Amino acid sequence: PLGFAAQDLAERARRGAAVAPEVIPLKDRPLLLLAQAIRAEGQVVGVMLVGFDLNEISANLKAFDDSVGQMRLLQQLDGADEQAVLSYGKASVGSSAYSARVPTLFPSLVVEYSLDPQSIASQTADLFWVFVAAMGLLVVTSIFLTNLLLDRTLRRNTSMLLQHAESLLRGSTTPAGIQFTINFFEEAAGSLSRIARE
Repeated sequence: PLGFAAQDLAERARRGAAVAPEVIPLKDRPLLLLAQAIRAEGQVVGVMLVGFDLNEISANLKAFDDSVGQMRLLQQLDGADEQAVLSYGKASVGSSAYSARVPTLFPSLVVEYSLDPQSIASQTADLFWVFVAAMGLLVVTSIFLTNLLLDRTLRRNTSMLLQHAESLLRGSTTPAGIQFTINFFEEAAGSLSRIARE
């Protein structure tokens, strides 16, 4: 069952609004939710809601020493207070002197880095910015590639499903080579075929 936040995201996409991804901070499994309206002939005919487990993205951060600082993914929705939806590493007193905030592709999400002052010698302070750049690039690249892959996959599967439906309406055979990569579309195509045979 969908929670309230997921239902709200899907409903806004169904109304045709531009919907930014949102992180739903569940207990031990924060989800990055993306909603995409599915259109046919200019009309919204459905909504695809996809959730990505952020624990899989944060697993990549384990390559970094977690004792030298902390990385947090912060989310701010509709003017509410910022909320940490993902964190890695250990926070320490005075770390704000060595902190940086890096925007992501989505205005509601910001990555914040803070280093432990005790782990920074004066000659190595420049490494902080290398750390910030590396972590920012990793997080932004992961989110960008996930969104790009989702968009392409949804467009391709939606287009193939519409071709399948059009061929059924014309009474012709489905074009060869149609292979869905998302189970939902495969099931929808099978349902359409069964309805057409009845």
